[in-house]
Amino acid sequence: AANGFIGFNNCAILAQDWLINKCCALPCEDAISINYDITLQETDIDPKDKDIISKMKNLSDEKFKIKDICREFAENKRKFGQSLCVPLVEGVDYSLPFNIDAVKPKSYKGMVNIEPIWTSPVLDADATVNVLSERFYQPTWVRLPNGTLIHYTWFVFNTYADVPDILKPTYYFGGYPLPQLLYEQVYASNKTAKEAPMLAQSKRLNYVEGNMNAFLADEEKLTREVNLMSWLRN
Repeated sequence: AANGFIGFNNCAILAQDWLINKCCALPCEDAISINYDITLQETDIDPKDKDIISKMKNLSDEKFKIKDICREFAENKRKFGQSLCVPLVEGVDYSLPFNIDAVKPKSYKGMVNIEPIWTSPVLDADATVNVLSERFYQPTWVRLPNGTLIHYTWFVFNTYADVPDILKPTYYFGGYPLPQLLYEQVYASNKTAKEAPMLAQSKRLNYVEGNMNAFLADEEKLTREVNLMSWLRN
């Protein structure tokens, strides 16, 4: 049981630890800091395309905050073992496979990351029993709290580390979350770091004033008293 899935709530709680949080967030921030370019094949480029591409990138950065979406997507993947990103498009039926003709002009409103605590995976018959299917044991839809079904062709879904098929239902068809892989080692590290100064502070010498002649006169009695003092101190 100790080696099973710890749950999304525990993952979120453990991710508050500074070291686990750093492991989840820092690689994502480093990756997106490089920025990105939008390119076309040389044979497809028209002189006016370069200006259009520049406008697309500015729109993506300033209005749709795509870099923040990418960073959050990658961080959720590490934090929860899975990450889901869905485009916001007005007037479409998400339960049906993606159809570009259904996307009307100016209906696209950007992308949104949804944490797994708010979704439920739904598999069709082919994904459940047909082991020859390319999407065997992979969610066909995800269900939102309001009952909305989103077909897999609409969203981007990624896992941090794949688990065997037999464990996928336990992990809600995601992967191993990084906090689950780290928490025992991080706990031991934090506990050691806190106890080391306490241990060092406890190692103090006691000085006792005494008469060496009296000690030599009744060595057994004084030794017994010093040992008792040491025992009571500890």
